[in-house]
Amino acid sequence: MKVELTIAMLLAGTALAAPAYAQTAPQPPAPPPAEEAAPEVVVVGSQIRGKVTQALPVTVIDAKQIDASGALSGDELFRSIPQIGDVTFNPSNNPQTSNAARGDVNSINLRNLGVGNTLVLLNGRRLVTHPTSQAGEGNVPVLGYNSNSLPVANIQRLEILRDGAAAIYGADAVAGVVNTVLKENYDGFSIDGRLGGALGTHRREYQFTGVFGKKFAGGKGNVTLFADFTQRDAQLSEDQPYTATNDLRPFFANDPAFAGNTAADGRATQSPWANLTVVGGPGTIRRGTTALTSSAGVFHTQSALSPGCLVTISVNTCFGSGTRATRVETQSKPKGDGGGEGDG
Repeated sequence: MKVELTIAMLLAGTALAAPAYAQTAPQPPAPPPAEEAAPEVVVVGSQIRGKVTQALPVTVIDAKQIDASGALSGDELFRSIPQIGDVTFNPSNNPQTSNAARGDVNSINLRNLGVGNTLVLLNGRRLVTHPTSQAGEGNVPVLGYNSNSLPVANIQRLEILRDGAAAIYGADAVAGVVNTVLKENYDGFSIDGRLGGALGTHRREYQFTGVFGKKFAGGKGNVTLFADFTQRDAQLSEDQPYTATNDLRPFFANDPAFAGNTAADGRATQSPWANLTVVGGPGTIRRGTTALTSSAGVFHTQSALSPGCLVTISVNTCFGSGTRATRVETQSKPKGDGGGEGDG
C-alpha cells in the first residue's frame, strides 16, 4: 500500500511539472453580409396591414404636368391620360343614361374595362359613386364616379394603379385604382379661365375655375374652397351652310355627274305653311291692282323672309298667290357674303 501511494504521488508530481503550451482559441466564423432591405411600398388607401415589395405599375402625374395639360375640368384631365379608355358616360349619350337631367357627369373608365370596374379615391379614401346611372352591357344599370367633381386646380398629384387591385380594394378595382391627392395647407388663391368658340357660329364656351385656401390657428388648421363654372352656348343648324338646309344640291351645282340628281334634296314635302283655296269665290281676288290669289282662288302662307309676299299678316308670316312650291330653288353663297336660303 505504501509503495503504491508513493508511485501515485510521483506520477501526480510529474504531471504537475509538465510544461504548459499556450493554445490560440479558434476564431468565430465571420457573419454573412447583411442583405439590403427591400424598399417599402405603401398601398394608398388600403386598410390591409402589410408590405408590398414587388414593383407595381403606377403612373404618377404631378401638378406641373396637370398644369401643362391645360385641363380645367376632371373630364379634360382624364381624357389626356393614355391609360384612360373611352368616356362612355358623358353628356352626349343621353339616350343611354340618365345624364340628360344634368349634362355635367363624366365617367372614368380605366383601360376600357368598364365604368364600374375602376375605383376612384380622394386622398386615399373612397369617393361616393354618383347617383346618375348608365345602362351598361345587357342593360344592367352601372354606377360610376363623376370626374367633374374632382378639384383640378387643387390636385397635387394623380396616382393611377394600372393593374387589377381587386385583392386589395375589392371587386370595384378590377381595372385598377385612380387616387387623387390634394394639396395640403394651401394658402392663397388662384383663378383660371378659358373662353372659346367656333368662328362664324353661335358656339361659345366659358369656363372659370378658382381655388382659395387659408391657414388659421397658427398653421394648425386649414380650409380650402374650390369652385368651377362652365357655360356652353349651342351651335345652331343655321351656323353652317351644310346644316342650314336639307337641300344640298347647290354643293354639287358645278359637278356634271350630279346634274338633275334630286337625291341631295332631303327636304320634306310637309311644312308649317298652308296652301289654301277660296271655295266658290269670284276667281282672282285682288287688292287694288295686286292679285292675291290665282284665277282659281288659290293662295298660300309663307315665311315673310322669302320672296313672293303680297300681304304681311305678322312679323314672320305673309300671304302669297297661288300654290306654294314644296321645293324652292336656292342659290348658296359663302357665309360671309350674306347668302341665305329659301324656305323648304
